[in-house]
Amino acid sequence: MPVKTTLEIPDTLAREVKTFAARQGVSMRLFVVQALADKLETEAQHVPSKPWVGVFDGLVGGKPLRDDLRRLNRAVEETFEQVDPADWR
Repeated sequence: MPVKTTLEIPDTLAREVKTFAARQGVSMRLFVVQALADKLETEAQHVPSKPWVGVFDGLVGGKPLRDDLRRLNRAVEETFEQVDPADWR
């Protein structure tokens, strides 16, 4: 079910969107929905599944940090897989 929301869009941009949507033969609502979906799809392709990897992926003294990254990934995964039984009460 769709969710209604209110967005504040600058007047000039709103006019451009409305004009462009009309030229495409679609409503402004449909145009905005499609634009948001396209933006999310594009951005999702550029976001690593583990964003912290980019921070630590580099060279120290000419040695790649791949082994360190593997250890870090394993530690993070192990930590977040643990469930404290007290938290479930």
